[in-house]
Amino acid sequence: MIRALDREAEATVRELGKVMRLGPGKGRGRVCAVAAEGRRAGAKRLFVRLGPGRGRHAEVFRMERVATAIAVRSLARGGLLLHGALAVRDGAGFILAGPSGAGKSTAARRLPASWLPLSDDCALVVRDPSGLYWAHPWPTWSLLRDNGPVASWPVERAVPLKALLFLIQSPSDRAEPVLATPAAALIVESAVQLARTVALTPDGKANRAICARYLRAAWALAAAVPAFRLRISLTGRFWDEIERAVESEPRINTDEHRWGHRIEQDADGREIATKTRIGLKPPRRLLSGSPKPRLVRFQAGPRTFLKLVKGRRVVASANDLLKEWYIRRPSQRKPT
Repeated sequence: MIRALDREAEATVRELGKVMRLGPGKGRGRVCAVAAEGRRAGAKRLFVRLGPGRGRHAEVFRMERVATAIAVRSLARGGLLLHGALAVRDGAGFILAGPSGAGKSTAARRLPASWLPLSDDCALVVRDPSGLYWAHPWPTWSLLRDNGPVASWPVERAVPLKALLFLIQSPSDRAEPVLATPAAALIVESAVQLARTVALTPDGKANRAICARYLRAAWALAAAVPAFRLRISLTGRFWDEIERAVESEPRINTDEHRWGHRIEQDADGREIATKTRIGLKPPRRLLSGSPKPRLVRFQAGPRTFLKLVKGRRVVASANDLLKEWYIRRPSQRKPT
């Protein structure tokens, strides 16, 4: 809920509600307090001081400042504001990410009727308590500056995130899978492009904590959501490449990479996973169901990679650096 503390801030909040299509606030949940001038209102609230300013350009900057502060607050819960267009197909979200000039807006406009573009420049990715990732469309502030056209975005609409696609201009169209480590780097790059409003302080320890949060959030997102480099041409059907890439099942040669770990039974006959060298066990709720899951280990130099596999589908993966498991959303198949 966003609450204005003075009359000038009230005008900004009212305009922001129209731009972001926000419904009326309910209850006493998280509050973002906004004031043109004044003191911080409550230690537990997010407080945004707008400062002086007149004119359309200043008003859009003030709205962007409030919205960005809310997005940055989500970082503590694994959220990231990414520089990318958000589109929906069959109820699932796809983010077309890239720097300015990469072709995000053009690609969003070229999508066929089976796709629904929700935003063309920014998307807020958040993680729910179960570990699933959701994407929200975010305003394109440049469209609103300098008396630009009236536009709005359904920010409260969240769609399950199915894939991240990092755009590369190319003569032909092709989607190439990206491993977790380079995907995390691409995610950080995309997030940092929109983090310019986060002022680093002279406190080096606080700065390191902010950077660590970005890295942890990027690692978690890269481990949970498939990422691809999408080579895109000016005239090709790049959306066909997206569909082929995300619908293909991950294939793992367990015979070559099996490390002797398996699902065992305890004295009561309940299934448990053998302890791994990195000291991680999969979440117990993943160890049931049919087919029975297999714990697979990969070794790449000093790094150890663990995946929990059902059939030929990876349902969870472990990060040996962060000592955490990340659960993948079940793949959605078309009805036959």
